[in-house]
Amino acid sequence: MARIYTLDEVAALFHVDVATLRRWLRRQQMIPHVDASDLRRRYLDHTQLLALATAHKRVIVDLPTVDVQIEELTKRIERLEALFESEYELPGVMHLDTKQVL
Repeated sequence: MARIYTLDEVAALFHVDVATLRRWLRRQQMIPHVDASDLRRRYLDHTQLLALATAHKRVIVDLPTVDVQIEELTKRIERLEALFESEYELPGVMHLDTKQVL
């Protein structure tokens, strides 16, 4: 199932007031979906969110993607550290483990 966003969530993502968001929706002639269980609740689907972001030059950061990138970068750093340690290992020199110091 596609992710849905309340108008409050969208306003927070775009760092604008809900009134500004509603004005943007009117200008784009974009009609929010109505929650069947509560007719007062309105929401946007992911396609609408992206269209609105594009129209108003907003960038949506997909948090799971960021987490995956951080994990990949952490692994790359660990591999580089291991390579550096094996490449520049000096005999008879005591190495300080910086992770224990911090």
